[in-house]
Order: sequence, then C-alpha cells, then structure tokens
Amino acid sequence: MNNENAISKNKNFLLLIQGMFISVFGAQCYFIAESLVVKHHTESGVMVGVTLALSAIPYLIFGTLGGAFADRYNRKNIIVWCDVISALAVLSLAFALFLEIDFLVVPSVILAGITLNIVMCFFNPASRAMMPMLVDKSQLLKANSLFRTLKNISEVLGQSCAGFLYTLLGPAMLFFINGITYLSSAASESRIKVASPEHAADESQGKQRLGAQIKEGFSIAAKVPGLLAVIIALGLMDLFLAPLMTFLPFFVENSLGLSTYWFGIMFAALSVGAVLGSSLSGLIKIPERIAPVLIPAFLVGTGLSRLFMGLSGSPWLVFICILMETATAVIFSIRAEVIIQSNVESKYHGRVFGLLGMVMGIFTPIGMALGGVLVDLAQEHLAAYITGSGIALTLIAVSFMLSRNYRQFFKVKKDESVQNEEAIV
Repeated sequence: MNNENAISKNKNFLLLIQGMFISVFGAQCYFIAESLVVKHHTESGVMVGVTLALSAIPYLIFGTLGGAFADRYNRKNIIVWCDVISALAVLSLAFALFLEIDFLVVPSVILAGITLNIVMCFFNPASRAMMPMLVDKSQLLKANSLFRTLKNISEVLGQSCAGFLYTLLGPAMLFFINGITYLSSAASESRIKVASPEHAADESQGKQRLGAQIKEGFSIAAKVPGLLAVIIALGLMDLFLAPLMTFLPFFVENSLGLSTYWFGIMFAALSVGAVLGSSLSGLIKIPERIAPVLIPAFLVGTGLSRLFMGLSGSPWLVFICILMETATAVIFSIRAEVIIQSNVESKYHGRVFGLLGMVMGIFTPIGMALGGVLVDLAQEHLAAYITGSGIALTLIAVSFMLSRNYRQFFKVKKDESVQNEEAIV
C-alpha cells in the first residue's frame, strides 16, 4: 500500500473517527445523566426503567429503515445531519432544565433519549457502510480495529466523567455542553471528502421504493451464505452479554461475598476487555486457511469465559474471565463486520448493518430483562446460572461452527489487486 494511503495519513478516515470520538463521549454523558435526572425528579425506579425502555424502542422500529437510508442517500450527509439533530434534541432538553419547569423535565428527557436512539439507527449503518469508501480493502481490519478501540475509550471516558461533570456543572449545563459536542462532531464530519458510492449511478436503485429496499436487505442476508447465521450469532451474543451488568453486583456481593469496591474492579474489567479486544483485533494475524475456524472460535471463547466465571470462586479469576469474555466477543464482532464490509456489495452495506443493528437492538433489552428476572429467581444459585449460561452460549457457538455455510462466510476474499500480484509472481 502507498504510504499516503496509510491509516495514520488518511485525513478523511481521521475526520470520521474524530467526529465519532466526540459524539460517543457526549452520548455516554447523556445516557448516564438521563437516569440521574429522572431519578432525582421522581425518586422512582419504575420511571427510570420506563425511561430506559422507551429509549430502546427505536432500534426495533427504525433499525432496518436506517440501513435502507444509508444505501439510498449520501452517507456522509446522513451522519452529519444525525449529529445536528442530536445537538438540537439535547440543547432543547438543556433549555427546558434552564427554565426550571418541573413538569417538562421528565417528558423532555424521554423525548430526547428516544430522539438520540432514532438518530443512532441512521448514524450507525451509515458510518459502518462509509468505512470501505474511505479506506482500502486491505486496511479495513486496521481501520475497524482503530475505530472500535477509540469508540471504547470514548465510552469509558464518557462514563467515567459523566457523574463528576453532572455534580460539578449541573444537568442543564452538562446537556448544553453535550449539545455543543454534537455540533463539533458534525463540523468534523462535514469536512470529509468521499467519492460517490458505487450504487449512486444505479438507476434501478432510485426507482425502487424504500419498502422494497428494506425487503431486499432481508433477501440479501438470506442469500449470502452464512450471513444470516452471523447476524443471528451476533444477536445471541448480545442476548447473553447484556445480563452481565444486571447480575454482576449481586454476584460480586452476594455470591462471592465481596465489598462494593470489588464491583468497581469487575466493572472496569468490561471496559479493559473491550479496549483490549478491539486493539488485538487489528494486531492478530490469522492465516487465511484457518480463518473460517479460528474467527468463529472467538465466540466459543466468549462462552467458555462465562462458564469459568461461574465455576471460579476467586475474585481475580472472575476479573480475568470477565475481561476475556468481553475481549473475545469484541474480536469476533469486529472480524465479522470486516468480513461483511469485504464480502457484501457496497450498495447493500447500509441495509445489512441496519438489519444487524435491529437484531442486536431486539436481543439486548430481552437479555437485560431476562437477566433481572433470573437474578430474582436464582439469587442463591447465581453461580450455577452463570455457569449454565456459559454452557448454553458455548454449545450455540459450536453448533454454528459446524455449519458449512457459517464457516464459508469467514473465508477472507482477497482484493483483486493482491490476486493479480500473486498471479504475476
């Protein structure tokens, strides 16, 4: 690859991740402050739960629609306008708090949360689909790894700073600054120079109705060997990972008999594992001949990590298991996304990633809800429940690995230029 095309010198890609970093930091600050505002105004756990549940609904409704938009319209313009709309939503909430009109606060928080998640349904598939338009195919793994690493770091910083900033500045000023960060992100992304997508000249694309495009997205997922299985596998992974935050405080304090201090350490393992997994994903070299087996094996590793977490009575072993569970899950998801970007035609990227977002948006709240129910039912046998969930995830992962289509999907397709060079040699 030419030096000027290297990731570190790719100005357009750097502008994308710069905007993403600012935007994600602001989003994490918002979603933590959201719960605090509702709690302080209502002192009701039910209202906090309802607020978070309502915020998750957009993924079920707009997941595939956002993907179709990414395939139909200019992807750069979509992500820029998404940040502008997010800024307006959060600034409106800040204005409502500045006015100190109590009956407007909770509805404004709920409306802003729903708006931000609707926006994410359009932002996520557009940004993922735009990645192959900004970097060479041979650099996709490094680009996705760097993108996810910085995203995880931004999430950690946002989560770490949110409580402090909330106390220091107050909710109104925090949301005001949050709105400014979204505008800053939009300004960064607006400077991206990207070539017209391959499907822009496709006349049939323009004539096709939006509903037909969404339906075609499902059809593509079913036709590409193994793609539907990978999307379901990523969804099931979220189904099993989502309850972790629900049962972790009970597991640490009740099952392991540790202090609240250890819950903070275990929580940190999630963040460290996410950063470690996204960093290693770009560094690990997987030979092409074993990629169809080794990449899916990371999902098996996620299940085994959960299994040993339940069997272990040592706090540091539990810490390592949580770290490994998160790291292997992140490595698997990044590798799967890169294969999707490489093996699926560019004109379908938005719809495929929109479908993926919808599936994960369905499984995540289900997993959190089931986790809460199971914790209440099995508090005295929580370790056994964790072990059982690890066995279930491992068996599901192995059953997917036995599928020929599933393994076929993880065969890395070489770039044509690489194939030509090898032919010449």
